[in-house]
Parts: sequence; structure tokens; C-alpha cells
Amino acid sequence: VILGSAQTALMETKLSEELKDDIQQIVSASKKAGLLTRQLLTLSRKQSFNPENINLTHLISDLDNMLQRLIGDGIELVLDLYPETGTAAVDPGKIEQVIMNLLVNASDAMPAGGIITIETRNTYPDEDYCRNHRDIDSGNYVMLSVADTGTGIDDVTMKRIFDPFFTTKEEGKGTGLGLSTVFGIVRQSGGHIEVESELNQGTVFKIYFPRIDTIVEERAEGTASLVQAGKGGRDENRPVADRQTSS
Repeated sequence: VILGSAQTALMETKLSEELKDDIQQIVSASKKAGLLTRQLLTLSRKQSFNPENINLTHLISDLDNMLQRLIGDGIELVLDLYPETGTAAVDPGKIEQVIMNLLVNASDAMPAGGIITIETRNTYPDEDYCRNHRDIDSGNYVMLSVADTGTGIDDVTMKRIFDPFFTTKEEGKGTGLGLSTVFGIVRQSGGHIEVESELNQGTVFKIYFPRIDTIVEERAEGTASLVQAGKGGRDENRPVADRQTSS
């Protein structure tokens, strides 16, 4: 109501420039309040999720132009998207929010510029990996990763990185809800998230969503056939590098 009323007021042609500036501040504050409310609802899991069978490679490809506009000057965005990723049951709007939050976070970690790489892969975490990560089971997954070449994260910050309202940014520069919102969306989607980072060596966020579509198409003598890979079986259609552990 506040945002709509303010935007309507801005349509008035007889407003002074000073009054327009004041109303524009109301519009800006309303948008920030709306974003904060959505983040809080996500954290408390009271915001509705509408999962669809989504191919993450296609989703990110469609977002390419918008993602390019999110990053700062001097930052290169690299999309390393595996074309044959399986599908995952996720809310596309929420996954877009996850990607944008991670992209903005990576951009903030590179004030002098750098490279952000978004990657998708099919993967099969093995038993050793699952023993060290209790909240993920072995099976077929689709991995989404966002890596940067920024300042990295120290050990103290790493322990609290997903805590709500925890931030290392200056006052007024962040709410401390970006990464906690990412964590909430991933977990509510049945996924798993991990962080790898070293000071001055960059950071990688890896997200794993259960892969629900493991059908691959095989063509022999011009005839197409469908082969169903078992849920617990290894997917030989994955890149060799992704058949080992979590990579």
C-alpha cells in the first residue's frame, strides 16, 4: 500500500523537485522493507514454495543478461554450464534469489575486480563424502556452484556465515540475511550447501539438489531410446571429474 501510494504520487505533474525526492525516498524504503520481509519469511519457512521440475542449466542461461547487470565494474562473469544436467524439484523464483544473493556476495568480495564462475554439473557424492557431511545422502544430485576470486573468508567468519543478521559489512551496507536466506531456501528445497574458502584465494559455494530426472537419451543407428538410471546408481553420463566425490 505504501509503495503503490508513493508511486501514484510520483505521477503528479505539479510536484516540486524537493517533494519528488522525498517521495522517491519512500519508494526506496518501501522496496527495502519488502525485501527484508520476504527474507524473514523465508528464514521462518512461512513463505510459500512452488516447486517445479527445473533444469538449472536452462534457468541460469535464461538469467544471463540480468546476472551480467548485477556484477560490478571490472568483474568478469563466466558461465560453465553442463548441457545435460538432470532436473531438480525447486521453486524457480527462489533459486533465482539464491543465485542473485550469491552473485552479489561474490561481487562485494572483489572490490578491485575479479572473476565469478557459475557452474552446473551432475554429480554423485560417495560414501566418504556423505560420512563427512551428515545432512546429505549418497545418490544422484545436480550441483550448482558460484566461485569468486575475492578476498576469501576467515575461520571465525566461516563458523557464522549462515547465521541470521550476522554480517561483516559496514553499517547500512547489509542486513546479514543474504546468506542465511540462501541457506534457508536450499534446505527447504531438500538440498545441501557447503562453502570452501581461503583468505585472498577466493570462495566457492556448492549447492546440491536431489536429481529427480536421470533419464538420458541414447542414439544407436539413428533410433532414439530412453534409459532410466537407478536413483542410487552412478550416472555414467556425468563428466569424469564429477564421478569421484563432490566436485
